[in-house]
Parts: sequence; structure tokens; C-alpha cells
Amino acid sequence: MLDLIFRLIDRCIQLAEKRREQNRSIHQDFIEPILADFETVHADYITSFSEYRDLIFTSECPFDTDHPVITKLARDMLLRQQLRARLFAKKKLMSEDPIID
Repeated sequence: MLDLIFRLIDRCIQLAEKRREQNRSIHQDFIEPILADFETVHADYITSFSEYRDLIFTSECPFDTDHPVITKLARDMLLRQQLRARLFAKKKLMSEDPIID
């Protein structure tokens, strides 16, 4: 009987260690890359917004659909589309994974 209790305790310890390793793996495989991509997107947005503001204030063109900032916004959206799509795909993958709480 005592042997059974010790084996049960050992099994609980093994399960706890496995869960800890899974959490570490999830963090390394998902959380860290998502955070790095998010930080890249965020820094890029901050830089872009500053450039947009400067372009608006320094341009002699009237602020309409032909303003240079509109062209820059459209170009920047295309350039960043892949990184944004990757972030959304990772988010979707994580939300569908039953292991990730």
C-alpha cells in the first residue's frame, strides 16, 4: 500500500514537471516570437506616425486624397502586411491549441 502511494506521488511529480516543460516550450515557441514581432510592429508604428506628422506639417500640398502622406500610408500598409498577418496567424493558432490555457 505504501509503495502505491509513493508511485502515485512520483507520477504527480512527473506530471507537474511535464506541465512545466510544456509551459516553457509554449513560452519559447509562441510567446517570445509573438512578443518580438509585436515590439517590431510597435516600434515601426511609432516611427511611422512621427514621419506622417512631420510630412503633414512640412508639406505645402493641401491635405486631401493626393497628399503625400496618403501615398506613404498606403505603401507602409503594404510593407507591414506580412508581419501583421504573421501575428494574427500566431494568435489564431494559440487560441485553437487545447494545451494553451
